[in-house]
Amino acid sequence: MKLLRAVLFFIATGLLYLGVSLLGWGLGDLEGYFSIAPRMGYAVVVGLFSHASLARWLGVVLSALGFALVFWSGVALGRQYSADVTIQKEHHLITSGVYQRIRHPRYLGVIALSVGVSCVFRSWIGLIASGFFIAALIYRISDEEAAMYKEFGNEWETYCKPSWCLIPYIF
Repeated sequence: MKLLRAVLFFIATGLLYLGVSLLGWGLGDLEGYFSIAPRMGYAVVVGLFSHASLARWLGVVLSALGFALVFWSGVALGRQYSADVTIQKEHHLITSGVYQRIRHPRYLGVIALSVGVSCVFRSWIGLIASGFFIAALIYRISDEEAAMYKEFGNEWETYCKPSWCLIPYIF
């Protein structure tokens, strides 16, 4: 039952985000949004989209990947998730699944979602706001990593060696 509820939540929220993308695309161009799949696939592969369309499709992909990371990390954390940087009762270090290679996949997902929605709406203001948002998240990550080190010590250090903070092989 718990898995069914999670899957239904994933589908409903995905439809919501795709609906926001559709609204950003414009309801007057539904044919463009729902064009024939083979033609759309050919255009993506060959790169025939104009720059604006490419930005929108990049935004849709980033939004979908971001949402998937947020959802997957939430499932992995379970009851240990908290909006505040806190250590909870019976807290243990999650080092498997999506957390095996990325220490903060939820934040990476939120960043991808923020940048993706900005691209879907082709909003420079949204991209600039995403930059400030990313800076705030990096500050929060430093607080969270300090709290994790304080709580888990050597176990945290051992986990940090093979994993990346946000983006594998980059940061």
